[in-house]
Amino acid sequence: MTTYRMTRTWSAGGDTLSKTEQLADGLDIRLDEEPAGAAPVTYDLPLDGSKLKALFVLCDRPLTLTFNNAGSGANVDIVLTNDVPVQWSLSSGGAYFANPLPGNYDNVTVSAPGAGVTAELEIRLLSDA
Repeated sequence: MTTYRMTRTWSAGGDTLSKTEQLADGLDIRLDEEPAGAAPVTYDLPLDGSKLKALFVLCDRPLTLTFNNAGSGANVDIVLTNDVPVQWSLSSGGAYFANPLPGNYDNVTVSAPGAGVTAELEIRLLSDA
């Protein structure tokens, strides 16, 4: 059984605060893609957001991810800044912020990085099985 961890660090000068959170096991959903060009791309990414335990997204280009709701309900947009991770977990982030993906989703649409540009996108979702 795999144990997942998420580490957060704050550092300035010689002062460092760091916390590693053990997220336990679950269903690991991964998407590693290189969207390119001037047209949006849609990837299959089925997710029951009510079972979401953790989210980690990183991209080297500014993009918008649209998680497309399965059936009724609103889609959810997450706007990415290049090389700035988006992270949330039920045990730490859930204490302060609501689940960013509370619905049921079929796929994710990634905005176009631009003509002649390729982006490196990594999405990690940890969900109850």
